[in-house]
Amino acid sequence: MWRQQEMHYMWNSEHAYDGGAFYRQMSKFTERCNPERKEDTWGHYHPATQERDENGCRLFEMTKKLPNYGVGRLVYNAYERTNNSLNYERLNGTLTQSDGSTAPRIPDTMWLITRAWYDWNTPNTDQVTKQSHLGNFGYAYGIVFHYGETDGLEREFVDHNLSGWRIVPREFEEKYLEADFEVHVPQDSSDVDVPPVIKERLLFEEAVKTGVPENRLSVDKLKLHKN
Repeated sequence: MWRQQEMHYMWNSEHAYDGGAFYRQMSKFTERCNPERKEDTWGHYHPATQERDENGCRLFEMTKKLPNYGVGRLVYNAYERTNNSLNYERLNGTLTQSDGSTAPRIPDTMWLITRAWYDWNTPNTDQVTKQSHLGNFGYAYGIVFHYGETDGLEREFVDHNLSGWRIVPREFEEKYLEADFEVHVPQDSSDVDVPPVIKERLLFEEAVKTGVPENRLSVDKLKLHKN
C-alpha cells in the first residue's frame, strides 16, 4: 500500500523516481551520487546545515515512535520558509510587539499531521556522517495553520526531512493556536557588508578606473531596508 502511494506521489511530482525520500534529500552523502569531478566537496556539510542538524531533529525523528507517525499532532519547524513565516525570529526572541515588548516565543506557522508513512529505502546508517537514519525519513501531509487560521486543505509537508522540527505538547495546542500574533516589525534600515565576490569585483573596477591599488580602496556598506 505504501509503495503504491509513493509511486503515485512520484508520478505526480516534479522529481524523477530516485529511490525514495532519503536518497532525494541525502544523495550528496551516498555513493549513488558522488561524481568524480566533485570528490573534494561532495559529502561535506555547509556550516549552517551542520549547526541545524546538530541542534535539531527531522519530523520523523520525533514521530516515528508515535501512533500512526504522529497523525493528529501539531508540529512546527523553527526554520519554516512558507507563508513568510517568522518562526525563527519569534523563537529566538528577536521580534517585538507594537508596545516595544518582545513577542511571545510561539511559532506563527504550524502543521497538523494528517497522513505520514516511512520511507522503506532509508539505510540504517549513513555512509559518510555515520548517523543512524532508521525511521528518520518519510512522507508527510498535513494542514497548515498560519496566525491561527487555516484553509483546511491538505498539503505535503515542506522540509520535513530537514532538521528543525518540534512537537507541540497536547496541553499547549489550544494556547498556540489561539495566541495573539500582533507584532511590530521595525521599518528602519541596517548596514550590511557587500558580499565578498561582489566587493572584489567593485574594487577591481575602481582600481582600473582610478589607478589606485585595490588594497587602498574601500566599498561602502549596503543599506538593507526591512519591509
